[in-house]
Amino acid sequence: MYSKDSIQATIDFFLDLCHQHKIAVNPENVAILYRSKAFGAQINGARSLTFEEKPWLSDALVVSDFAQGKYRHDNSKFRDGFKKIEHGFLCMV
Repeated sequence: MYSKDSIQATIDFFLDLCHQHKIAVNPENVAILYRSKAFGAQINGARSLTFEEKPWLSDALVVSDFAQGKYRHDNSKFRDGFKKIEHGFLCMV
């Protein structure tokens, strides 16, 4: 389990990286993915999403490809996972 101090240190590190690279921290520029519902709740009190909900912006569906690809890869569906991730990369080019 993460402690509040370690979570805050991680958040501060991430924000510092954004500032160093002149990235404005807002929903249009930054997406944070995490796998644990409990971790998300510790960070910001996030509730669990249902399968039908899509937490990414409609004009940034590439995030969906990466999230779904990672999920499929982690669940031993390697080919499907890599196809989704590949599609995400190709959409970015």
